[in-house]
Amino acid sequence: MNRNNALKGELAFFFADLIQKLWTGSERSYVTPTDLRKLFVRSAPQFGDYGQHDAQECLRFLLDGLHEDLNRIHGKIAYQELKDIAGKTLALAVTLTLTL
Repeated sequence: MNRNNALKGELAFFFADLIQKLWTGSERSYVTPTDLRKLFVRSAPQFGDYGQHDAQECLRFLLDGLHEDLNRIHGKIAYQELKDIAGKTLALAVTLTLTL
């Protein structure tokens, strides 16, 4: 999990917790995503007024945040062009840095 971004991995954690509660069930017949909503409001204040918002904006915020939280590549990928045998250009990305 990437803790070096604006959300510090919290979005992925709270979303995973919500999904786990939905799948495992509980004694109650409902699940409240309180922690996830608090993070939404703290990171994107436009969602804090209990008003009607565009579902696309909410989904984009969620997906972008999950992408950032779960991205394990740090730094830029070095790009190097190589020539193949026939003289055509090939692109090769080298020096990927992954952290587990």
